Amino acid sequence: MVGSYLPTRDDAWEECLRIYLDASSEIALARANRDAAADQIEYETSDGYKLSWRVHSVRLVREAEAHALDGEEVFSRSLTCAEAQSLMTKR
Repeated sequence: MVGSYLPTRDDAWEECLRIYLDASSEIALARANRDAAADQIEYETSDGYKLSWRVHSVRLVREAEAHALDGEEVFSRSLTCAEAQSLMTKR
């Protein structure tokens, strides 16, 4: 999803990985598109910006055996040390 700010400032991005246990990849894709559309929201941030989240794309639908998902890593991304420390900071 892409978050667009008004007045203009750098867009925000969110990656989301979801697992759907469905009868086919077509059904899973349809559910993913429905859920992504439902997640589109707009709100005002505490610093006075209007933030509008919109779906950029739903991609990479793959079939997997349900038992293969037990303990399987489903999301990973590389972070710099500063990014990791920022995520671990208590709020």
